[in-house]
Amino acid sequence: MVVKASIDLLLVFVNYTDPSEANSSKDASRLGSPDSLPPNALLFKDAVEEMSDEKGVAFWSYLLSIISEKSVADQDIMTKAMSLINRVRGR
Repeated sequence: MVVKASIDLLLVFVNYTDPSEANSSKDASRLGSPDSLPPNALLFKDAVEEMSDEKGVAFWSYLLSIISEKSVADQDIMTKAMSLINRVRGR
């Protein structure tokens, strides 16, 4: 339950866009470029990359380990974790 709530909060964080920036983000997001990500998604991506480099592990290894550890009954956690990865990667 804690893992699911944590992933939910991270999804809210990476999807948040300041209302004053909303119009320019909507226009840019149609282009599909990494620059079109919300600023918080870029912050999260940078944090994941920095942490991965410091620890010497592959990018997203912690989220991928959550996905691989959970049983099929926890498909909601797997779906949300993959949504988080895809959102931050700009897909």
